[in-house]
Amino acid sequence: MPDIQIIEDADEAPISLYLELEEGKFADLEVVANASVAFVDAIREIAFIIDPSISIRIEIKSGDQGSLSLNSIIRIINGRKKKATLTALILTVAISLGMDAKSWLVGKGLDKIIELIEDKKLSKEDVEDIAKKTAELIQKGAGEEHARKIYTQIEKDPAIVGLGVSPGADKKPLEIVPREKFHEKATKPLVEVDIKRRASTKDVYVKVIKPVLIEGKGHWRFAIEDIRFGAKVKDEDFVNNLLHGRLDIKMQSGIELFVQLETIEEKLEGVWRIKEWNILKVYEIIVNDDRDLFIGNSE
Repeated sequence: MPDIQIIEDADEAPISLYLELEEGKFADLEVVANASVAFVDAIREIAFIIDPSISIRIEIKSGDQGSLSLNSIIRIINGRKKKATLTALILTVAISLGMDAKSWLVGKGLDKIIELIEDKKLSKEDVEDIAKKTAELIQKGAGEEHARKIYTQIEKDPAIVGLGVSPGADKKPLEIVPREKFHEKATKPLVEVDIKRRASTKDVYVKVIKPVLIEGKGHWRFAIEDIRFGAKVKDEDFVNNLLHGRLDIKMQSGIELFVQLETIEEKLEGVWRIKEWNILKVYEIIVNDDRDLFIGNSE
């Protein structure tokens, strides 16, 4: 059984979705594509539960033939405790998607999870914390909704006779779920997870479209690349200084803010939807006449 080991201070780690194929058969591309989307969704959901502050990107690395292994890289774009987060994330994805997670946990317990973390650079306390976090996520059913979608898709293709998740292209899956278990996994009742609303923050540059220059809590208009959105500016010091003329900002094109942006989402019918944005902190004001950063008030 492969061990989980993350390079010290690394911001990325490999993971593979392994589809075992019947000899001489090829997988249906649409089935694989839909299963891959559900796999990515599961990784994102579990990553958010572990640490809402991180942003991740799942990149395709390669795909092996024979039995189909979709080799990917999970890359943390920003966030804290990257090594612990990546280790807990890969463990949870591998166990919850690629095996009978609850039975495995009952039968093996924390000791077996700890055995999988073969990393000499992690302290004993860190390893135990990661194992406890992984067990907690599995007990709460993290990723189960997306696991059902994966198994619903691959059940449609008779060429796929097994599924597993491995921590890297050169490692075997922890277990292989055989085809006769696909229907059971696809129709397994979901564990109700209490999370219905979530918030995340990240530091970004935003372009000012329409400021609010009166007292109150109106929504400013901003843009990030081609995405336009309204957000309340909750940095009271910035707002007060702006409204009372203590900031040297002229009404001109080329205004950009470096801010802490909060995104609040709610889960409706199983889908996360953005409900609001808030600017929690304004770090920097940038006025640049050489670039067209100020989008005209055409809306």
